[in-house]
Amino acid sequence: MVEPRSSILQFIQQIYPFSDLDDKNLDLLLPHLEHYRIPAGKIIYSPGEESEAFYFILSGKVEIFLPGRSSPKPLQILDSSDHFGEDVLLRRRRHTGAVTKTPVLVLMITRQNIKNVCIESSMIKRIFHLFADTYQNYCKNQFPWRQPSETFYLLLRHHSYFLWIRLIPIILVALGSFAGLLFLAFTSIHGFAVWISFSILALGLGILFSMWQILAWSNQYFALTKDRVLIQKLLVGVFESRQETPMNAILSVGLNTSFLGRTVGFGSVVARAYTGNLAINKLPDPDIVYSFLEYRRKRILADQRRSEKESMQAMLENRLYPEHASNSRPFQPLPEKPSQTNYYSDSFSDLIARLFNLRQEKDGAIIYRTHWWILFKKLFFPNLFLLLVVVIVLSRYAVLFTANATVVYGLALVAAVVGWGWWFYQYTDWHNDVYIITVDQLVDVNRRPLGSEDKKSAPIKNIQTVEYQRNGIIGMALNFGTVKIQIGNEELTFDDVYNPSAIQIEIFNRFREFNEHSHKIEQKRMTDWFSTYDGIRHDEESEN
Repeated sequence: MVEPRSSILQFIQQIYPFSDLDDKNLDLLLPHLEHYRIPAGKIIYSPGEESEAFYFILSGKVEIFLPGRSSPKPLQILDSSDHFGEDVLLRRRRHTGAVTKTPVLVLMITRQNIKNVCIESSMIKRIFHLFADTYQNYCKNQFPWRQPSETFYLLLRHHSYFLWIRLIPIILVALGSFAGLLFLAFTSIHGFAVWISFSILALGLGILFSMWQILAWSNQYFALTKDRVLIQKLLVGVFESRQETPMNAILSVGLNTSFLGRTVGFGSVVARAYTGNLAINKLPDPDIVYSFLEYRRKRILADQRRSEKESMQAMLENRLYPEHASNSRPFQPLPEKPSQTNYYSDSFSDLIARLFNLRQEKDGAIIYRTHWWILFKKLFFPNLFLLLVVVIVLSRYAVLFTANATVVYGLALVAAVVGWGWWFYQYTDWHNDVYIITVDQLVDVNRRPLGSEDKKSAPIKNIQTVEYQRNGIIGMALNFGTVKIQIGNEELTFDDVYNPSAIQIEIFNRFREFNEHSHKIEQKRMTDWFSTYDGIRHDEESEN
């Protein structure tokens, strides 16, 4: 059903990109928009259909799904102010489907109208281009850190300029070497096969390094989701990291560009938190990313205030007027499942991690120990010392040397006691170094056997950024690294822990759970106050 135009104008400025367009671009876009109400449970489009339109949600919820073997696979739950239908921007058939979960009011723009608007406005064209890139990236890639109900708003790689400035020198050197060696092969009197082999090797190395650079570029992402801002980097075989900041920890957003960046179309966006900045560099269309991030920051604050108000109103109604409380239940998004991304699979790495008890849960707390590789490094010299003692004893027993047997065996016994003492000291030292995630705190405990204990703790509620890194061939192969947590003015580090990516996810989930629990407690406290006030007022009225 088409709504009167005047009834939806109030919503337009609350949706990106309408909220950020100047009057000229807004006037170009608005005449091409159509608005409809769609009932709950209706499939708007299905995978494989011809893509004809792009949609903005004014109100309601829409589920985006992928085709599955037995049933559709949910991909995203979208809310008011979100958009969907990006296939139309790529001029292809629908890769995903969309179904309404509640009654929705949408704005629709057709393929032809998108084409016309993009011809008239480069700004709108760039915005739609970023929407299309984001859609392609999250459809083609799996992100284990993403929660089922966590919506992707932007998911972008570095600007392609930074790929080409790496590729071009490699290509020129490879082609130049190949041509030069090939020339030598055909002009030299001797060594034709050698020069041909070297020319093929030079070309092969050029192709190999080019593919490595392309892979490195393709594995570096900036993500803006419903809950966080995130940077993911992966240099195959060398380095991996992921740094993220919760959206509600961001105080402001900044934009940095250079003359070259403005010319080519790249720049940096900075998300500023209480104690640190998350710099997002080498972004395409940084002005659009900046405006979208600023829009999301303001939007999440407004949504939190509205949600708290609605929850407070519902709790007050249930507390004060239970007989009038509504029995209807609002739409529930995709259920959040406990993150079991580490130690739970049947992979060899997870089996070894469970064998060494690198993660355990006790009284609601999660306890981590450093990777078993660190234990092996600590035990290397004690094991070598004990092995040397065994070799000496066996050598004397086999009469490979003629020293006094009593003296040799006596010294070996003393050395064995010392060696085993050293061994247990190092094992205990490894075992006593733990990292703990409680309901409301992060704790780093470093306790020396028969020595001092160093303990650091910080509240989860003050988390500003969480970052993990895996460095080097060994760290990448054995999947261990460091998790860094910026909390207020302190930085806690979980060093040399197994599967740091999953630990980062676990910390972030605890942060979200703590905030949700705190909000519920605060709301309950407020309703108790109102209930007490209502009781006092009722008593006074009864006395009068």
